[in-house]
Amino acid sequence: MHAELGLLSLADRRVCLKLGYYQRLCDASEDRLLSLIFRRRHAEVERGAAPHSGLQSMRVAMADAGFAKEWRARDCGAGDWVSEVKLAVTERAALVQREEMAQRSTLAEYVRLGLRPLTKNALHLDDAYSSEGTKLMTKARLGHLLLMQNVARVCGWPVGRARCVLCKQGVEDVRHFLLCCPILAPCRSRLGRGVKRAMRGLGVPGQALRLKFQSGGDDRLRLMLGAVTDFSTLRPAGSDADAFRADCGKASWMMCKLAKNFLVAAWRMREAVLGKIQIRAGVLVRTPSKRNYDDEVCKQAAAPPTALNLRRYRYLWTRWQPAVQSRWSGQWQSTRRGRAAFYVVTGGRENGVMYQWRDVRRSIAGLLRAHVKGFRKEAKAYAYAKRRGVAQ
Repeated sequence: MHAELGLLSLADRRVCLKLGYYQRLCDASEDRLLSLIFRRRHAEVERGAAPHSGLQSMRVAMADAGFAKEWRARDCGAGDWVSEVKLAVTERAALVQREEMAQRSTLAEYVRLGLRPLTKNALHLDDAYSSEGTKLMTKARLGHLLLMQNVARVCGWPVGRARCVLCKQGVEDVRHFLLCCPILAPCRSRLGRGVKRAMRGLGVPGQALRLKFQSGGDDRLRLMLGAVTDFSTLRPAGSDADAFRADCGKASWMMCKLAKNFLVAAWRMREAVLGKIQIRAGVLVRTPSKRNYDDEVCKQAAAPPTALNLRRYRYLWTRWQPAVQSRWSGQWQSTRRGRAAFYVVTGGRENGVMYQWRDVRRSIAGLLRAHVKGFRKEAKAYAYAKRRGVAQ
């Protein structure tokens, strides 16, 4: 979990702090008592004495991180010692994590698909709007989504009892849930339409993601689990670097949003059939759900029936797509309220259209004249930015 969140474990962070303090000891002035005690204790540890000294664990930590030469020389060098230490500890932690992942059955699909731990916050985690989709995607990536395969593993059932209870066809694992189960076909159809519509107009990155999604198999599964796509080799010769980078960011963001919304819709449809499933003290407990399967299927339709109450058909999909058509004015209106999906920043450190609140906050922090305006639709955001003279 620490690796998935892009964080070091507490033990690794303690090593970074310990080696960072070693630099302070080495740089201390020789006329200080601290430096005198450190040099004497360092010499004793080198001779094999002082078994209870804190420098013993520091020597072992430096050797494990590849800094044995710096320990013997009692010198941290002229470079950025803190950055070098963090890089070495991170590489060592990644190696240990790969070895541990290879031994865990729940991460077998994670390893087989080539998903890798993060070095910083991923796009699918940096989304305060769809917290339910973020939780489901993280559980699916790490193999902890409560499907029948995990239920059988936790409860100690034979493999035969891990069969999908929706379609009775094969073991219900992550691949079956996302790609194969015919009961969830309405959600997949909606996802396919959403990908085709959202990737239109995003240039080479959008076309690449659409083709990868349409190819099916492991490529589609990686996209639906939030895998990072490398677009560096797809940039056309002579194209604008900033425009291409913007298209890459929008295409990745839209694909991530669509995948999470599919997970939410599919999980709610599954709950409508099975109810809420929990494992308490090794026993499977099922709570009937208040959701109706027919209603969940109607939510995935291309357009809701106008004869029914439209309030029941609030879409789970992204805001840049129109939700429902008003029965009175005939205009397309959004059925969800909340945080804006696009932000226009003026008077900040970086101006223009931004897609994530953390970028907006970084741009306007501490600036009194900075101005932010939110929009739900991308076209309106870019039109406003053009009027304010900050269009990208």
